Amino acid sequence: MTAPTSAAAPGRLASRTFADDEPVYTAMSGQLPGVAGPVFGRVDEWPCDCLRRPANRKPHEWKCSFPLDPVWNLRAREVAFCMLNPHHRALRDAGIFPGRKIWSPATARKECICLATLGAWAVKEGMPDDLQMWATEDWQGYIDHRASSTGPESVRSAVGAVRRLVRYSGILTGTGVLEDPWPGKTDSEVAKLAASDNLSTPSIPPEVWWPLLRAAWAYIDRFSADILDRRDRERDRLTMQDPSPRGLGAGSTDSQLQQWLADPANLVPLNSYGSRSQSKGAPIWALLSRSITGGASKKIFEIGRAKQGVMRRSEVLRMIEETGRVETLDPPEVRRRVSQFPAQVSLKRSRQSLDDTLHRWLADPTNVIPVHANGSVVDRAGEPVWSRLEELVLETPGQMSLFNTTSQASQLRREAVLHVLAMGTHQVVSYERKLILELHMLRAACYIFVAALSAMRDSEIQEIQRGALTQHYGAPAIGSRKVKGDSSTPKENWWIIEPVAQTLAVAERLSWHDTHLFTALGAGRVGIKAVADIDLFIAQVNANRHLTGLKEIPSGRVRPHMFRRTMSIIASQQPDGEIAVGIHVGVRT
Repeated sequence: MTAPTSAAAPGRLASRTFADDEPVYTAMSGQLPGVAGPVFGRVDEWPCDCLRRPANRKPHEWKCSFPLDPVWNLRAREVAFCMLNPHHRALRDAGIFPGRKIWSPATARKECICLATLGAWAVKEGMPDDLQMWATEDWQGYIDHRASSTGPESVRSAVGAVRRLVRYSGILTGTGVLEDPWPGKTDSEVAKLAASDNLSTPSIPPEVWWPLLRAAWAYIDRFSADILDRRDRERDRLTMQDPSPRGLGAGSTDSQLQQWLADPANLVPLNSYGSRSQSKGAPIWALLSRSITGGASKKIFEIGRAKQGVMRRSEVLRMIEETGRVETLDPPEVRRRVSQFPAQVSLKRSRQSLDDTLHRWLADPTNVIPVHANGSVVDRAGEPVWSRLEELVLETPGQMSLFNTTSQASQLRREAVLHVLAMGTHQVVSYERKLILELHMLRAACYIFVAALSAMRDSEIQEIQRGALTQHYGAPAIGSRKVKGDSSTPKENWWIIEPVAQTLAVAERLSWHDTHLFTALGAGRVGIKAVADIDLFIAQVNANRHLTGLKEIPSGRVRPHMFRRTMSIIASQQPDGEIAVGIHVGVRT
């Protein structure tokens, strides 16, 4: 390994090719005036603040981050610099001509992640720092390792990362020129041999596709007017940054949640594997519940009728969308963390204690009694929402130990509440599903419907702006920016049908942003976390079918890139569909 020069900082290796003060992003388009970018010598990360950020990229995604290991840190920085500066003199002098294409920061970021994964495996396996000492079997061993623990697309990316090292090996520090471990084979062919799986983008199964689209259309066509009318009526008092209903008062559990979310050191645990009950990458709600309550409860995020679990999940997903504060845990680590919590605290109280607590609460006329709104539950308008009232009185997740219908004591408590309600001494508020959640659901429905029926990419959907509806060769179309590796690409047109045009009209009314349609609710930030929106939409549709009448959406992986693939398959099966797909999709790949 080449020794660091005297100019290198402690724990950092110096490159034999690039100087520490060389700017990173000078070759990129979309430069912002007056904003300086990072230099090669920065070892932690290269923020892209000097470049225009596409709408579908969150701030924490708009940068290249590097591994801690000094050898692989330098290696990742050298490869990323080559991708971002393919016309650099050092590459030409070494006989490396990658072509005219300048890779986008997002692609370079993914490459850094792949190299960090490779580096972690190399360190764990005790592989030599000098890549010339690796045999073909070593490279293949890494690919086999990836194939045993991840999906086919990640395996293909791993092969591509190895070949990137080979391509740039002539200028990399600490190694010599490398040979391709798999000559004559494409990345996909190598990955197929290792993963023995289909590498094409999977489609959404029909049993998931159709109820998902029908639910999205129901929100757009049937529910949107009521949701948006309510939003407009409450616009002045609605605080988007804090969706908890102030008029109802927040219990101690919600206060604990807000305090936990506000601490930047707290990370949401995610599943490292998929199962029938939870998909890979989903929050581990039971563990998160224990973390927030100090082990007292594992159920504060449970989804059930008239409970707060769905709202709390929405707040957590919103925090993830805005900050990216997550960590992925494997099953042994989950079990270890659970074992650290004390046995769950019993919430049972004596009958006398419950009665005293209720009467003290009812004696305070400033307390607010929640009642069912008109039409929220059939034939129950004006009746107290007993589960929510219990949360307010006991400041615990609703367990229905106070107002259940199985004991005489509970019935007497209900009569006491109804008596106070009839006296009119307390303020009463109609209790419906939180408006902020409904707005979130409507935004997700619009995204899903556009993605499904327009064949647009995620980045292209999130670049849609007001006034995007247009005519293209006499047919209705969406005008947006075709973003795939180059944010300076001019606008393109995508043909659509009338329901999609209606969806855009709803999205325009929903958005509070001056230009873009898919944005954070009530904030000025452009772009959404589409994966979180999709998962939330499916979970809420299934949890509230008794209120909406929508059909259940079966469990299954649904991701933004899968809509385009699924629509292509459906269209190709129709008469002359292959021609339509070729015109509509093929020319824009």
